[in-house]
Amino acid sequence: MSAYLDVATHLLNVSGGRLLPEEPPGYATLAPPRKTARGREHDTLFLCLGLRSREAVPAERYDALLALAAATFFGTPGSVTSALRQAIAAVNTSLLDHNRRATPPLRVAGTGPGNAPLQGGLIASVLRGADFYAVQCGPGLLLIARAAGHERFPQALPTRALGLSNSADVLYFHTTVDQGEYFCFSNAPARGWTDIALVGLGNLDALDNVADRLKETASAEASALVGRFESAGGAAPLSLAANAPAAPRPRPSPVSAAPTPLRPVTLPPETHTSPPPASARPHARPAGLAAFFRLGRSAPAAAPQPAEGAAPGAEANGAEAAARPARGAPRAARPQPASTSAPVDTAPAGAATSLPPFMRGAGPVEPPPHQLSLEAEMAAPARGQARGAAGASARRGLRAMARAVGVTLSEALRGLRLLLGRMLPEGTLQQEGLFTVPTSVQVGIAILIPVLVVGVSVWLYLENGRNEQYTSALSAAQYAVASGRAAPDELSARPHWEAALNYLAQADALRPAQPDVAILRQEAQTKLDALDWVTRLDYQPLLPVGLGRDAHIKQILLAGSDVYALEETRNQVYRLMPIPGGEGYTIDEDFNCAGGRPVRDVNVAQLIDIALISGAGAIAGDTPLPAGSTVVLAFDSVGALLYCAPGIEQPYASYLTAPDTGWLRPLALEVYTDRLYVLDPGASDIWQYQSSGGAFTQPPSRYFTAVSYDFTDVVDFAIAGGDVFLLHKDGSLSTCSRQVAGGAPTCVVTTPYTDNRPGGGVTDTLAGLAAPRLVTFDPPPEPSLYLLDGEASALYQLSLKLSLVRQYRPFFPLSAPITAVAFDPAKRFYVAAGDNVYLAGRP
Repeated sequence: MSAYLDVATHLLNVSGGRLLPEEPPGYATLAPPRKTARGREHDTLFLCLGLRSREAVPAERYDALLALAAATFFGTPGSVTSALRQAIAAVNTSLLDHNRRATPPLRVAGTGPGNAPLQGGLIASVLRGADFYAVQCGPGLLLIARAAGHERFPQALPTRALGLSNSADVLYFHTTVDQGEYFCFSNAPARGWTDIALVGLGNLDALDNVADRLKETASAEASALVGRFESAGGAAPLSLAANAPAAPRPRPSPVSAAPTPLRPVTLPPETHTSPPPASARPHARPAGLAAFFRLGRSAPAAAPQPAEGAAPGAEANGAEAAARPARGAPRAARPQPASTSAPVDTAPAGAATSLPPFMRGAGPVEPPPHQLSLEAEMAAPARGQARGAAGASARRGLRAMARAVGVTLSEALRGLRLLLGRMLPEGTLQQEGLFTVPTSVQVGIAILIPVLVVGVSVWLYLENGRNEQYTSALSAAQYAVASGRAAPDELSARPHWEAALNYLAQADALRPAQPDVAILRQEAQTKLDALDWVTRLDYQPLLPVGLGRDAHIKQILLAGSDVYALEETRNQVYRLMPIPGGEGYTIDEDFNCAGGRPVRDVNVAQLIDIALISGAGAIAGDTPLPAGSTVVLAFDSVGALLYCAPGIEQPYASYLTAPDTGWLRPLALEVYTDRLYVLDPGASDIWQYQSSGGAFTQPPSRYFTAVSYDFTDVVDFAIAGGDVFLLHKDGSLSTCSRQVAGGAPTCVVTTPYTDNRPGGGVTDTLAGLAAPRLVTFDPPPEPSLYLLDGEASALYQLSLKLSLVRQYRPFFPLSAPITAVAFDPAKRFYVAAGDNVYLAGRP
């Protein structure tokens, strides 16, 4: 794009579809004068003024208002839009003052014309380099035509006209232009200048062709200033007031002098070259803004005589060269017919003195060359006329074809309505034998269609946005995977694999089940699993539909092939039994074990944990049981103990003897040998109860007798081989053991872990254990401790020396995070998640 642009312009005046030779009023193209306000030195100003009144508006009114707008713009420093707004405000004030002094509709006899109220519209535009600014108030039209399409300004209804209010309601427009693009100003736009009629306007190769298109599509009254942006070769814009040389004009006598109608100053179609040196310029009389508006109708220059000995065709060539204006020199004005009333080409004496001070006495003024006359345009070559005739014939054929298509479609629609009317029962949706749609249905369709259009538009917008976000996330994941592959070692590759999983999760949320995402996720997850010693387990649900939508299983225990599940929402313990001869499990509807109700004069509250007593012969010594029965102990938050067993109708309940301090915050219980242990983090202690006849009726004793520890942040505990392991909220473990049976235990408050994974070591917490929930013991032949991470549903297997062995995670996401875990003799995993229990075999 060129740093600066020149313009070539063309005036268009159409009436009744015919091109008029008269130039329309209200247009001006102005370059900055020699002396301008700061910031106006490189601005080319375009003005498009339209006036309306009950009477014919004289040309002098256009002259005065355009001169006022130009003087205000070039005399106002600051930004372009601010100066344009000041110019419009000045014109609005002038019109408003005129309207206040205007004569009433019934003019008094003897008053002159031109005093009726005026309204108008003004488009003031500036070309600065490749930037094109426009400010509009009132009616008018500005078009910018490019190869890719055209822009229309204003896009909405025009604002309030000038001359009606003290404040001007203006619209602003800005765009960048390039050489070969076109513009069109119009104070009287034609109705035929629709978007469809102007398709391809910017693809035309010449300014004349653009003017022809506008004239052909106008078909009625219209006027316009049409222009083409031309490259200035990177030079600064040529000043029409100072740089364009002009020959001096003879001053007419005051008697015959008459005001010259305002005519736009335009630049030639060809690109300007640098102006000639000052010594080579002919002298011109001083002039100000008036010289910009008046293009002289001076006598044609005499054809140069050929030199002696010139070639035979030199005379003709010389005449042709004399008739063609040189680059940078003014063109000769076209000849005017002789008329005593024709306007004289010069301004009256003193016209320059009426201009603003910054435009008076600017030195020699050379008005720029103007465009080809309309007379020359009307005298186009014969080939142009032939092309126009061919175009008119083609248009007539197209109109005939359009009428035929319209008639055919109308008849087809009528036939369809007749067919539908005959197919329907008589009188149903019919009028005069034709199918008709009721008014209510038409109103509904009229309302529904915009809603559907808006809905589809919003859906397409959101869908396009999702596609772009998906593409961006997938590209980022691919880049992260490539970085992980190129990393020098496993530890440096870890951040890239983790970032890849994050991006792939975003992509999967936008467009699920995409094969590209699945392949990349499998690679990244496999790399991270190898670094974290993760084994993936395929969990399968035991119940086909779970325990219910709102169910939440808190704890599970295994007794042979039966699974006992403590469900927190219903405050009930369920027994899950294998289906005989089938697959899966079913619920034992006869098993009665629930809290939140009185049982044998004991008000059982919310159940918080369960334990098993195997091989009991009776419950609390008075309820006999079959040999080898399993008793479920359910412990509530107030110290009540509920005894449940299969095959009995009514469970047994009793209160545990409360400690001396009372129950502060009981959390969990364990049964080890013949003792019951209750963890109370509120008291930072473990209360132990001795069994007596199958019941725990003795008062409790403290587990920590010699030393007091702060175990208020403990979330769970487990007993393994007589040692007690307490899991803290931060993931650390405390280990307590007794040297002799019944002796005082000694505790290691923070027992270190041994993590042999890459980057690991001896640490107080395990890397990756974010939300520790429980600790449980898996007995021999492979005694192990398992820590459950409730956030990631991960199980960390540890040796009894707290050395990390393996980590287990679900291969497929479960319905909810894992909340409990148990192991059967075959070392299979039973886990609770949400409202169901899942089973997975160990690899």
